[in-house]
Amino acid sequence: MKPVAITMGDPAGIGPEVLAKFLHARGSGDGLLLVGPHWALQQGAEIAGVSLPRVQFEAIDVEMPPGFVLGQVDAVAGDIAVRSVEAAARLCLNGAVSAMVTCPINKAAIHAAGYVQDIGHQEILARLTGSEWTATMLMTPGLRVAHLSTHKSLIEAARYVTRDNVREKARLLDATLKSWGFTAPRIAVAALNPHGGEGGLLGREEIDEIAPAVADLQALGIQASGPIPADSVFYRAIDGEFDV
Repeated sequence: MKPVAITMGDPAGIGPEVLAKFLHARGSGDGLLLVGPHWALQQGAEIAGVSLPRVQFEAIDVEMPPGFVLGQVDAVAGDIAVRSVEAAARLCLNGAVSAMVTCPINKAAIHAAGYVQDIGHQEILARLTGSEWTATMLMTPGLRVAHLSTHKSLIEAARYVTRDNVREKARLLDATLKSWGFTAPRIAVAALNPHGGEGGLLGREEIDEIAPAVADLQALGIQASGPIPADSVFYRAIDGEFDV
C-alpha cells in the first residue's frame, strides 16, 4: 500500500507539535511520509515532550532561519510551508503516495514569502494542477458540505453568488461524486439570504442567480434542488435527502 504524505505546515505554527504528538501516540511511522524539514518536527517533539518513532521523510532542505521565533510570521517559514504542500501534491500526482494530509499554514507568512496568489491550500493545489474550478468539501458521517467560495471577505463572498459560479461549482461536485461511485448525486443548493430571500424582500440573489443556476443544472440532467434556506437544508441533508 502506498504511504500517506503529511505536510508539517508552517514551522512557526502548531503543525509540527501536533504532528509529533500524533506520531508519539501512534507509536509508529509505518505507512506515512512526512514532508518538511527535520528540525521543525524535532522542535515540535521537544516542545510537546514526546519521543518520535522512525518515520520516512521527504525533506525540505531549508535550515532554521536566524532569529526564528515560534508564533511569529516568518517569510522563510512561509516558503517552507508552500514548498511542502507543493512536494506532497506532486507525490500525489505522480502516484507515489495514496493521499496527502496537511497541517496548518499561515496566510500572512506565505504572502511574506512572495506567494501572493496562494491564499491557502486550495489555491496552491489549483495552481499546481492548472485547475480553473476547485471546491472545499467538508465531510462527516451523514453530511457533505461544499463551499461555493473560499477565503473571501463576507461582502466578496456574497458578490461571488452568480449564476455561472453556482452552476460550475455544482457541475464540479456532480462530476466528483460520480467519480466516487455515485450514479446520480443529489445536490442541494443553499440559499444566501435569510429565509431564502422571502421572495425578494430580503435580497434577490435567490431569484436572479441561484434559481436560474439550478434550472441550468437540471437542464444538464444533474439532480440539483434549490435554493433551500440554510435553516432547513442541513437538516434535510442529514436526514438523507441529499448527497451533498
